[in-house]
Amino acid sequence: MAVRGTPSWLGDQNAATALRLLLDHGPLSRNGVGERSGLSRPTATQMIARLEDKGLIEVVGEESIGRGPRAALYGVRNDLAYGVAISVDQEGVSSTVVDLAGTRHPVAHKAAAGMPAHRGAARDVARAVLDACEAAAVDLTAIRHIRVGVPSSVDPRHDELSSVAALPGWSRKSIRRQLEGALGCEVEVDNDVNLAAIAERATGPYSPAGTFALLWVGYGIGLAVDVAGTVLRGASGGAGEIGNLP
Repeated sequence: MAVRGTPSWLGDQNAATALRLLLDHGPLSRNGVGERSGLSRPTATQMIARLEDKGLIEVVGEESIGRGPRAALYGVRNDLAYGVAISVDQEGVSSTVVDLAGTRHPVAHKAAAGMPAHRGAARDVARAVLDACEAAAVDLTAIRHIRVGVPSSVDPRHDELSSVAALPGWSRKSIRRQLEGALGCEVEVDNDVNLAAIAERATGPYSPAGTFALLWVGYGIGLAVDVAGTVLRGASGGAGEIGNLP
C-alpha cells in the first residue's frame, strides 16, 4: 500500500482522478484528461499509462486534433465487473445489470402474479439476478455486487427491515446476511425511495451543495431527503417514512 504523501501515493490519487473523469465524461484523450483535471500534459499521460497498466481502460476510438496524428480516445472497460440492481415490491421484481461505464442494459421483470407461491428473499433475488444476466447476456460469474431496493425502511446497524408487508416470504431480520450467504457476493439492501433519490441526484440539475426532498407515492408514502449528496437515513433507517407515522 502506498504511503500517504509519497510519489507512489500521489500517482494513485492522480490515476483515481483520471478514472473518475473517464467514468463521468469519457471517452477522453490524454489532452482531454489533462484539461478537465487541470494537470499538465505529462502528468495526464502518466495517469493514462497507469490506468492502462492496471487494465482498467482501453482505446475506444480516435479524434482529430488538427494536422497532426489523430489522438487516441480512452474509455473505462465495462467488462471488468458487473453488478445487478433489483427492485422488489408488491407488483413483482425488476432487475438489470449495471457496469462501470453506465451502459443501459435490458430490464427483466417478473410480475408477482406469475411468481412461485413459495417466495422468499433468497429465491426472489437469485431469480432476479439470473433473469438480469440472461437479458444482458452477461456471465453470472462476473457479478460482483447486488443492490436491492425494497418498500421498507432498512436498519443497517441491525440488518433489519421495518416491514415485509409487500415482500411475501421475506423475513425482517438478518436480511443482508441471508442474501450474501445464499448468493456468495456482496449485497446491499436499501429503501427504494432512498435509492430513487440517489439516482435523482446523479441525473438531476442539482448543485453539489444543494438540498432536495423526493416525495414518493407508491405502495405507501415515502420521502427521501438529500443534503449535499448525502441521503438522510436516521438512526434506524426510518427517516422520511412519513407514511408510517402514527
